Amino acid sequence: MAKHHDVLVKEAFSSVEDAAAEFRAILPEELVRALDLKKLTLVPGSFRKKELAESHTDILYSVPLGASFALVYVLFEHKSDSDRWTALQLLGYMLDIWESFRKNNPAATLLPPIIPLVLHHSPAGWSRSASFSSLFDPELLAIPGVTEGLPTFHFHLDDISHISEGELRARAFSAFSTLALASLSRSRGGSESDFLEALAPLADLFVQLLSAPDGPRALRILFEYISRVAPGVSPQDLERYLAEKSPDVQDLAMTIAEQIKQEGIVQGREEGRVEGIVQGQALSLLKQLKLKFGSVPISVESDILAASPERLDLYLERILTAQSIADVLRS
Repeated sequence: MAKHHDVLVKEAFSSVEDAAAEFRAILPEELVRALDLKKLTLVPGSFRKKELAESHTDILYSVPLGASFALVYVLFEHKSDSDRWTALQLLGYMLDIWESFRKNNPAATLLPPIIPLVLHHSPAGWSRSASFSSLFDPELLAIPGVTEGLPTFHFHLDDISHISEGELRARAFSAFSTLALASLSRSRGGSESDFLEALAPLADLFVQLLSAPDGPRALRILFEYISRVAPGVSPQDLERYLAEKSPDVQDLAMTIAEQIKQEGIVQGREEGRVEGIVQGQALSLLKQLKLKFGSVPISVESDILAASPERLDLYLERILTAQSIADVLRS
């Protein structure tokens, strides 16, 4: 599931305008004033270790700092759980960035500062320290001479677990990034109706996306994510719900579902799966399982989303007479 969060975060904050808005909202005011965010630049590539490539998201930016226009890197990392070892992971990234800088700038005599920022969302919110020193036994750190040999830093934390609509709008993100963060913050825990209820106040932003030249692509990315975290919510469900809250959604010439179909993500059953999108069979099955048996374990959701069309056919037949989820999914 975390991979789907990562994809959405990376898409949202690959926009330098939205990244700049995020930094203005989270970094200390004096630091923001010193950074020339008008010259913020996305650094291509990733500094993740290969073994982390499927489980973590890192985004790196460069920006001039102060009157000397010294280069600074802002390392942006996403976490969907309170990982105790986040600071250690960030330190590994930072070392890789500095080594890369040395290789590309052999004449440099000073290293550029790196500002680490972590975006987090979970039902309980962030519960760990943001200090690297918290990873050590405090009694040992109290011994004179021990701390002199250790790195010391804190990372900046943006915990959006319980962020309000007003707080999101105040950051002046694009419509897409606002909806992306709203979806992320509501993605852990709660029912599908809760998810719809959380997005309803942002109906006007869906209107903006529908009207935008890249509207179909933006909606595809959002629904690629929503289909993973709230499988029972279809484009039609969201459109119907938003229309109750905002007549503008209902009045648009091209609907949410039609724009998504234009992008190629809504296909008939005979066309099989479209990469990254849950097939209609899987969505239907998950919805029926929840209606008949209540909550569905995450592991079961994952198995269904990865099932072949043939297996999904079999499961859909079984659900009519099954007495449990295990009856539906038996080999």
